This record gives sequence, structure tokens and C-alpha cells, in this order.
Amino acid sequence: MESWQEAFRGMLPDELLDNLSIEVAEKHWQERLRMSLGEILVVEEAGAVIGFGVFGLCYDSDIEKEPVGEVFMMYLHPKHWHKGHGAALMRSGLGYLQAKACREVVLWVMEENQQAIHFYEAAGFHDDGSMQVRKRAYGAEMHLRRYRRSLIGQEQQER
Repeated sequence: MESWQEAFRGMLPDELLDNLSIEVAEKHWQERLRMSLGEILVVEEAGAVIGFGVFGLCYDSDIEKEPVGEVFMMYLHPKHWHKGHGAALMRSGLGYLQAKACREVVLWVMEENQQAIHFYEAAGFHDDGSMQVRKRAYGAEMHLRRYRRSLIGQEQQER
């Protein structure tokens, strides 16, 4: 919750961010786990989960038929930003996708989220020109851009 509230403040309505609930998030995660959409990796510090990422196969209709991976989400608690945890999580997730024979990986990011875009670009991703709009509660619209990078012939870049 805190990661969404901190990361998206000023990009999404305060009412949406202030009304996020653990109960709704729990139902969302139960459904996601039932669907087995990918691998969930967590980052721990002193026995506490401080972040997570979800990595799996991409099902975008305009993506090639060869295995292409996707970073479905990556979040860290704001107190742990800029300490290398995100880069380590990304390396692990990309390693998982390479082991699944993915030759490329994509992700969707809010075009206003410059902090995330900087992180992804530092990890070797580039804007591929694809865009979409997702509707959220309270009339919010998330304008997303797709970023991608190759997993072939490149060492996973470190931040």
C-alpha cells in the first residue's frame, strides 16, 4: 500500500490512494495466486518482506509467438528505495525469465512515473512505442507505455 501511495501520489487521485485497503489487496492477491500468472519473488530484510516482483510470460496480443517475458509488477517499501534492492530483484526476475527460454522481456509503466522509467532504463529497457490506458477507481486513468529489452547476448545490467 505504502509503495503505491508514495510512488503514485500526484499521478493518481488522492482519494484513490487514500482509500487503498489491505482487504481489497488480499482478495486481488488470492485471485492472482489462483491464476498462477507468474513467479512471485520477494525481497526480505531482517526477516521482513520489503518488496516483491511478479515475472511471467507476456500475453500481449501484438507480441511475437516466441517466449517473451513480462515484469508484471515490482514494488519496494519506500523506506528501502535507492538501496540496490530493486536492482537485485530485477536481476533475479530476469534470470527466472531467461531460465524459461525468454528471449525478450516487456513491462508497462505509467508515462508520468519518471522515477520508475529511470530505473527501467538503467536496467536496459527502452520505450517500444506501445501505449494503453487502464481505468481505475474514482475516474482515474493510468496512461501506460510499454518498455522492452532483449535477454539474448546481454549480461543483465546492474544499476
